[in-house]
Amino acid sequence: MTKVKVKVKELVILGRTDLIKKQVLGTKLVDLGNGQGVYVKELSARDKNEYEETLLDKKSDGKGGIKFSQSLKNVLAKLVVWTACDEKGKLIFKPEEAATISHNMRASQMDKIANAAKKLNKLTNKDMEELTKNSEPDREDSSNSDSVGK
Repeated sequence: MTKVKVKVKELVILGRTDLIKKQVLGTKLVDLGNGQGVYVKELSARDKNEYEETLLDKKSDGKGGIKFSQSLKNVLAKLVVWTACDEKGKLIFKPEEAATISHNMRASQMDKIANAAKKLNKLTNKDMEELTKNSEPDREDSSNSDSVGK
């Protein structure tokens, strides 16, 4: 690690080893009222990517490529699934439970949990809009190669 002064502030410049090591993800207790609460957790970068993928519908564009569109189906329930956890940060729901949660949970509770998760993970509606705006149609992969970039 190297320290560098930038304007008035001193920054610690992180190296590869610093950035690659497992980071502790924070949790936050959400007060649901009536003496009830639930924890939500920070998403790892991988978890955030996987959560965002659940918000996209992939369809063929008819030309050998894939077209993406935003899917708002159970959007808040999906966020609850990816962030609701126990006090140690272990998720309490499985991805396939989003529809059940959406059907059974009070909207006011879901809103409180989802809003806390959005705030903790710095997720905005603009982020979700950018997902589909920046999703270029991909060519379907017909290759059997596992190689990455040549």
